[in-house]
Amino acid sequence: ISVPPTLLFTALATLPDVARSLTLDAKEAGDIVYVLGTTRDECGASEWYALHGFVGTSVPRLADASATFTLYTALHAAARAGLVRSAHDCSDGGLGVALAETAMAGRLGIRADLAKVPALGTHDPRRLLWSESLGRLVVTVRPANAQAFETLLGSDAMAIGEVLAQPVVQIVQGPSPVLTVSVSDCLVAWKRPFKA
Repeated sequence: ISVPPTLLFTALATLPDVARSLTLDAKEAGDIVYVLGTTRDECGASEWYALHGFVGTSVPRLADASATFTLYTALHAAARAGLVRSAHDCSDGGLGVALAETAMAGRLGIRADLAKVPALGTHDPRRLLWSESLGRLVVTVRPANAQAFETLLGSDAMAIGEVLAQPVVQIVQGPSPVLTVSVSDCLVAWKRPFKA
């Protein structure tokens, strides 16, 4: 696989208790799926645009570094309190890929409603799924911990769906279906470049 020249940053930290680390995999059916942060119409240079042969000009920009730092600090507090079951960034491929990867890693399904995704400047389901706006995360939380989690995160956390026992990624926008794909099909597509 040819990889274009890429600037990489590496950060290291100690983890006193590995049992308290956060992983990206969905853990249990019935857990609530949250999106942290706002999705903007920022598909420029995205994986979605590249797939269709476009580059675009609306590239992701960190709109408010201070607000993002506050969000991450609150998430850290929630994780330390044992309220977070999984967390995954929405970088390459945006929210759609983050939801699929969370489902694939846990071999569980996810149902998500795009009408509940915090967004500015777009309601187009394709842009909500594939925009690579910075600072966003997909997080899963036990229903019993939802109130405490929402109290810590405030309006920065929006419940958009739930983890399913059936291994399928099901995306709707209000009453309208957007896409349904099995986790096994997601895994085949995810592994395909490594078999080429």
